[in-house]
Amino acid sequence: MAVIAASEVWRRSALQIYRSSLAQGWRRGNWMERCHRSRDNAGALEQLPSNRRRDCLVKERPAICACGTELNPDVSFTPDDRVAFSQQYDLVVAAGSLQYSPDWREISDRLAASAKDWLLFSQLPVTDPAHPSLVVRQRLRRIGIAGDSTCWIIDKREFLDRMHRCGFVLVREFLSAPLRRVAGAGTNSTSTTLLLRRS
Repeated sequence: MAVIAASEVWRRSALQIYRSSLAQGWRRGNWMERCHRSRDNAGALEQLPSNRRRDCLVKERPAICACGTELNPDVSFTPDDRVAFSQQYDLVVAAGSLQYSPDWREISDRLAASAKDWLLFSQLPVTDPAHPSLVVRQRLRRIGIAGDSTCWIIDKREFLDRMHRCGFVLVREFLSAPLRRVAGAGTNSTSTTLLLRRS
């Protein structure tokens, strides 16, 4: 869950939502159950070994790190790329974030270098086959969010080729959203979840 705590009112609302999710089973000792409740990641995470101790580091914006640390002190939070990429992890998850990186190629390479065994990219917008990656403007005002945002819609073939060069192979793909027409781009977009394993 990522909630921007921009003001005290929003921060308290985020705390209430998060505490409610904790009451529904999102507890530290319930890691696999918690992950299985996530619609996009459930099937992907079933592929992962469940017999390991799980320590968790979340790299996020400073406001989310502050809120997350208060809500779940058993999880480590950092806003610093140097800290996040300073070690390797059994599993690296990029949840709905890679497309907002100005240089998604560099970040995906860094994520791959940080993963010992597994990579999970969820809510990744991809183009139609044979259409190159492109940048689009999201009209967020239409859904009540102040301001617009730019993001990538990524050519899945280019992405998987890049991950293959980093030593990863696709284990499973899960479609997360129906096709959407990208106005003025001549392509459709869909959101997908990709589980990759080091080969």
